Amino acid sequence: MDAAATKPIAKAIYLDDPDGIGLELTLETVERVSSTESRGGNVAIFDRQGRPRRPVEPLDVEAVLSRLGDREIDHPLPAATRVGHVHLHVADLQAAWRFYRDLIGFEEHMFLLLGMADLSAGGRFPHRLALNVWQGEGAPPPPPGTAGLRHLTLIARDRPRLEAIRSRLRAAGIEEEPSEEGVIVADPSGNRFELRAVH
Repeated sequence: MDAAATKPIAKAIYLDDPDGIGLELTLETVERVSSTESRGGNVAIFDRQGRPRRPVEPLDVEAVLSRLGDREIDHPLPAATRVGHVHLHVADLQAAWRFYRDLIGFEEHMFLLLGMADLSAGGRFPHRLALNVWQGEGAPPPPPGTAGLRHLTLIARDRPRLEAIRSRLRAAGIEEEPSEEGVIVADPSGNRFELRAVH
């Protein structure tokens, strides 16, 4: 096997914060991915040379952590840190998938038999929003005041796109709540997000 064949598509580490919120820290090399397929609930990943890749391989955690200047973990993230993708726990996978596809405008990337749907933004940015029923189908949202995601922000590329999304939401009877830079709405499972435009 040549050196290029051994390079991972992504390196990821999964952990829970003190409030039990799941985090995935990932170094993605999406430019090296040619395609992905869902086969019987399993994910098949193909690189640019058409070679199949294993979805999961052991991560050398110590090698990853060795790049840290120190082992202090209570510092805030750097100001330039960007969230690459978000997993949302939903009560009904099909309903949530239709909501984000038909009303918000995401595109299907993968729909797995593992209780997860993966959505892309404009086709150029796969794996930007994932929906899952890993807390159980029909599971209610956390009670108000408990630890968890308050809301996330979805940024439309321009004002006309934002207004088109808002028009579809209003037509579907989705209520809006004003925010400082846009509006806050909730998906069918009660996940809240702010909608605003770049400009």
